Amino acid sequence: MFRLAELHETGEAGSENKIAAVEWYQRAAQANQPRASCRLAFLYDTGEGVLQDRAEAAKLYRVCAESGDGRAMLRLAQLHEVGEGVPSDWDTALGWYRKAADAGQSGAQCRLAALYETGQGVNQDRSEAIKWYRSCAESGSGSAMFRLAKILDSASEVDNDPKVAADYMFRALKANEQQAKDEMLGGAQTWSEAFRQEFQKKLQVENLYSGAIDGILGSGTRQAIQVISGDST
Repeated sequence: MFRLAELHETGEAGSENKIAAVEWYQRAAQANQPRASCRLAFLYDTGEGVLQDRAEAAKLYRVCAESGDGRAMLRLAQLHEVGEGVPSDWDTALGWYRKAADAGQSGAQCRLAALYETGQGVNQDRSEAIKWYRSCAESGSGSAMFRLAKILDSASEVDNDPKVAADYMFRALKANEQQAKDEMLGGAQTWSEAFRQEFQKKLQVENLYSGAIDGILGSGTRQAIQVISGDST
């Protein structure tokens, strides 16, 4: 049934027929095929082939999430956070974000990190923020790399780590993260001197800078930053 629904949805059965696809997905879902519930949830969420119905989408996402689908866990968390199709409920949202994050969903890891960093919906927890930003950064998120650099260079914290912060900043620039570029080219003086020196050392190790390790991000450092972010001419 699920495969027949796919054929109708994609047009592989002869012609695309979203209505027929939905009917077969519904039959497959009623036959306890979790993949069908997942696909139906998406269709109701987006309004493809059916009238958009976030409440129905949330119900189906839950079925899908309970079968172990991380993407469904993430979307269910988002719906509970904003109160679309379900009541806004931070505890439920956080529960699903954690499950999705544990299932390897980088979007959930990034969101959890941001919530712990700001204290939105949870008690502010720097350690948890760092933990989840690191997980998110490993999936290639330049934004997470930048936030890690920012947190680890926090002068108000006794366990700040300018060297590791500089490494994450370098990685964020390589990932073409605009915030990182803007900060290093226009707001570097707001970062600690220790960080700026470690950043220059990192550039030296990468053979991108040969100037003094003085924490002053002058023309040589700026040129290196542009090379990292692919803006050199």
